[in-house]
Amino acid sequence: MLKNSKHGGRNNTGRITVRHIGGGCKRRYRQILFKRFPFIGIVINLEYDPNRTSFIAKIFLKDLKIFKYVLAPENIIIGDFIIYNPQLKNPQLGDSTILKNIPTGTIIHNIELKPNKGGQLARSAGCFAYLLEKVDNKFARIKLKSKEQRLISLNCFATLGIVSNTDHNLIKIGKAGKNR
Repeated sequence: MLKNSKHGGRNNTGRITVRHIGGGCKRRYRQILFKRFPFIGIVINLEYDPNRTSFIAKIFLKDLKIFKYVLAPENIIIGDFIIYNPQLKNPQLGDSTILKNIPTGTIIHNIELKPNKGGQLARSAGCFAYLLEKVDNKFARIKLKSKEQRLISLNCFATLGIVSNTDHNLIKIGKAGKNR
């Protein structure tokens, strides 16, 4: 985990330039695996991340013998296997593959806009998109939660399922002190 420093409304000389900013708990930054490479991992733990709205899953990569974090899909449990592979023909919940191998009508999240750039769409809590159709064996038409439709290359990765913590928008903080 990396240090995630705050500035408290101060500029490079240390003077307050934006008032009423500061306080709160210290946060450590957990590096999430948005850019993919082929691997098989097992879910070790589901954790809260203060830097994002969704929960994250700590996975153990068997081949590399290391731990990594990924966005946790809804209904994933400890002990599930997660497979990231561009040749995966029958993907399950939490698996990630290129859009060419995902059946139409599937709910997906963490979608790349350009091949090998890393997931950029539908990463917040409760977000998802529908894979509507595949156009001319080049593009996939995706319908986002905002009803916007986009054409994305079939060689881009996406993960199956809905991002976890779907009830995030229903939480009422109530008072300013609870946030701090």
